[in-house]
Amino acid sequence: MSSRLTVPDASRLINRRVILKASAAFAAMAALRRSEDFTATAQPSPGEVRAGKWIESTDTGGYAPGEERVFQADFPFLAIAPHWGASGDPQAQVEFSVSPDGQQWSDPIVVGVEDHDAGPPDRDGRHFCRLCLLDQPAVAVRYRVYDGTGGPTTLPELAFTYLDATDGPTTQDLFSAAQDLPPFGPPPIISRAAWGANERYRHEDQDSRKPIAWPPSYQLVEHIIIHHTETPTNQDPMVAIRSIYYYHAVERGWGDIGYNYIVDRFGNIYEGRYGGENVIGGHAYEYAYGSAGISVIGSYQREPPSEDALSGLIAITAWAGRYLDPFGSAPFHGSSAFPSIGAHRDANPTACPGDAFYALLPDIREAVAAVIASQPDPPSNPSFLIGNAVQTAIDGANLRSGPGLDFTILSEVPYGRSFQVVDGPFENDGYEWYRVTGDPGPGWFASSVIAKASGGSSPRFPPGTTVAVNTDILNQRVAPSLYSSVMGQLFTGETGTVLGGPLRRDGRNWYWVRTRLGRGWCDGEYLTDSRPRFATNQIVYVNTDSLRLRTSPSLSAGTIAIMPYNTKLKVKRSPIQAEGFTWYKVNSGKYGTGWCAGEYLRADSSSNSGRFSVGQGVRVVDGPLNLRSSPSTSGSVRAVLADGERLTVTGSPVSADGYTWYPVSNSSYSGWVAGEFLGAV
Repeated sequence: MSSRLTVPDASRLINRRVILKASAAFAAMAALRRSEDFTATAQPSPGEVRAGKWIESTDTGGYAPGEERVFQADFPFLAIAPHWGASGDPQAQVEFSVSPDGQQWSDPIVVGVEDHDAGPPDRDGRHFCRLCLLDQPAVAVRYRVYDGTGGPTTLPELAFTYLDATDGPTTQDLFSAAQDLPPFGPPPIISRAAWGANERYRHEDQDSRKPIAWPPSYQLVEHIIIHHTETPTNQDPMVAIRSIYYYHAVERGWGDIGYNYIVDRFGNIYEGRYGGENVIGGHAYEYAYGSAGISVIGSYQREPPSEDALSGLIAITAWAGRYLDPFGSAPFHGSSAFPSIGAHRDANPTACPGDAFYALLPDIREAVAAVIASQPDPPSNPSFLIGNAVQTAIDGANLRSGPGLDFTILSEVPYGRSFQVVDGPFENDGYEWYRVTGDPGPGWFASSVIAKASGGSSPRFPPGTTVAVNTDILNQRVAPSLYSSVMGQLFTGETGTVLGGPLRRDGRNWYWVRTRLGRGWCDGEYLTDSRPRFATNQIVYVNTDSLRLRTSPSLSAGTIAIMPYNTKLKVKRSPIQAEGFTWYKVNSGKYGTGWCAGEYLRADSSSNSGRFSVGQGVRVVDGPLNLRSSPSTSGSVRAVLADGERLTVTGSPVSADGYTWYPVSNSSYSGWVAGEFLGAV
């Protein structure tokens, strides 16, 4: 009998149904762009992985090399991996079985050292084996160790890490949440928050106050590299992903999971490495630089992935590689002609993603090309642009749950209501459709029922404004989206000139800015107007409860005095941008001369002067905006207000925490908001 592996007919596996599912998922990605639309509904909490470690004693007590040993775990576990000290044999292998009761044992599992691929160096130089996921919980382990030639041996500092990642959301939670969504369905990329990623694990020593262990860095995606996790497929996918995440981030010391995306047997697509599109993962050594690593949960040496898994893989491959030629190849690191869509084994000496899966790659490329080709081109002259302020042009305009006449009518909106375009256009049923946000909430309008708003608030940074970066590192992107390619990074205090904007996308206000990197888009939240707010010799006042007067323009500089609210100061020189603040040198008379952050100063002496009067109508112009229980950033959040939401001022303003706070109300709630984010109606 031939021992040749028989691969099922690819034409049966990747059929029209698979491509149609992938096309629908790809279209949903293009329409929704970001997974927060779904995860905000799911409201998951981060999972806490329970981790244990059994360490072999240095005193073997008569234990002979190759002799079988048994140990009991402190709790039932669903994932386990052996590892040993840096001085041990890197060619060694560990054979082990697991048991739910110490009586019945699984078939032996043999593992060797797993390459760390492109992730950071493994913790303490230790040799780590691959993480083995289990179909059912186990409590006992028996094992023996062999050297690189197959002979019995011992290993220094041998240990087994075992994990229980069942705490956190499950796939059933995902399906239950999806049932409550409008018919347009959940976005197909499930965010880290939705699968229960505990972001504390990304920080050194799992302490959120300490630096990120593996800070995101970026390189434009030029290739897709496909993997399998080489694990069972029967475990709940979210439990499996949390296990892999903990093992990569904490136990191996990387600080994050190595894959960019993960696909499960149901076709669900999960966000992997933190940072969005073009973030460099850790999945194929140097080949991870400039590629997206996509891994399908399971082991596919003899059997291929399911139809649903292939649909999800094709959809995310088409999305991540939508600017690539699916059939193309190009020089890439050590390869003279690396395929646009390749596999782990094309880059490194490995069996990944398994023979049965690898045999499908030509058909996967065909399917990806079909998915990309099936998407309609956007209108060449759209009626509206993302960021445009629009208003309903008829009475009773249908706000729908999706871009088409078959989608549910969320509300019938009166004439003249204000909205902002956040996505689109998409053509369907003979109309252009635009996703908007406004007072009734988010939804979709046909272009025939809306028109450009006649008025609107001025942008925070009008064209021509010189702005400065007010955060440590700011990504400048080629397009106004968190998922757009990163041109490069700007640093605290660097300046640029605003050329246009804002455009509202991904919950951010984006500005087109010319900097040393060229022309690109920056998140306005991390920009500040670098033009001096206060002139030399101008009188200003402290506009917060207490403000430090420092010896130099730096948060680490010594404190000369702590000045109370309304302290009178005189500006001594032009400002300096540093550490995200605009610093002014001032003289206080009573407290002497020093530096303070201009964001906490105001030009007038009145404690209750303001732009809006009691009874005046206002609207949110730079949301989302927190409605708080008191006039302070420490006040509890009662509601989150969307752009365009209307309110009425109910009292006089109060200055605190660097903002001018107004008491406001509408038919649904009341509270305090920062006036800097309001405009007159």
